[in-house]
Amino acid sequence: AKQRILRRVDLAALIGESVKLTTRSGRAVGLCPFHADKNPSFTIYNDHYYCFGCKANGDAIDFVRKTSGLG
Repeated sequence: AKQRILRRVDLAALIGESVKLTTRSGRAVGLCPFHADKNPSFTIYNDHYYCFGCKANGDAIDFVRKTSGLG
């Protein structure tokens, strides 16, 4: 069930609802919502995100959980 959900979710569109994203080297990037980021270190890949600043990472479900304060 989890994999079906993840296949259907456009991760960049989901994250783009709360994080201003731009494109760099063909990837969506933005300021990390998990720490005080001054330079875009939050990178969106097809199936996961990764922050090169604070090392936050995960998939669409992880992102919703973390930004909504869910366990």
